[in-house]
Amino acid sequence: MRNSLKALLLGMLLVLSCSNPSSRETFVKASDTEVPGKYVFTVDMSDSLTLYDLDLYTIADVRKGDKDSWSDIQAYTRWISPSQQVFSETFTLPDSAFVRKSFNSYHYKRAYRYGVAPKEAGIWTIEINIPVSRQSSCIRGLGLVVTKK
Repeated sequence: MRNSLKALLLGMLLVLSCSNPSSRETFVKASDTEVPGKYVFTVDMSDSLTLYDLDLYTIADVRKGDKDSWSDIQAYTRWISPSQQVFSETFTLPDSAFVRKSFNSYHYKRAYRYGVAPKEAGIWTIEINIPVSRQSSCIRGLGLVVTKK
């Protein structure tokens, strides 16, 4: 009886450990972008029965005096569907998205889109363009967290 219970528990652990994670995170370093300020993410939204939440985060190197003049950052996004249809929008990474500070770095996180039901299932490309400025040049990169609901 004990051995069969152990085998059952082990089997359940193996099944759970082989499942896909509920979220995926990608960080693109600013130094790795081909075009300054353009961050490209590939997002697998193949499961047409799932809703997706998308969060953005960044780390900015800001000197003490510069933080006082820090303001919201405008960004331009292009969503490219698996069939190459393009959807565009503008959004803001607000200064209020500040999460924490570490030495000379400020960490920001923003809920970008929640409950996304893709128009078509498949691999999507999300291009986020942050215009080059004194403020945006402080950004180390941009991260995207995609969570299946």
